Amino acid sequence: MPAYAWMYSYHDREVGNLRRYTRGGVDDLLRTAGFVITGSTYWNTLLFPLAVLRRKILPPADPASDVGHFPAPVEALCNGLMALEHGWLGLGRRCRSVIRC
Repeated sequence: MPAYAWMYSYHDREVGNLRRYTRGGVDDLLRTAGFVITGSTYWNTLLFPLAVLRRKILPPADPASDVGHFPAPVEALCNGLMALEHGWLGLGRRCRSVIRC
């Protein structure tokens, strides 16, 4: 689920997101619906600063979703960062904030 209402942008409109959530907000919604939370964390923390830069600080002149393929070295770097974070989470760690895990 997309995080943080303050991050709502042109990208959300393009991909049909109606709202963004916090981890605690999602946990509350699930508990209210009768679910038991066994684990909850943010993810994509390592790439989050780039999303903030692109979507909030330097948005494109022609707003459209910025999800797509990038040059191979950029894709490899991003995939490596995601694998690193996935490994961290797989060890039972949590991403507690958008800045650090």
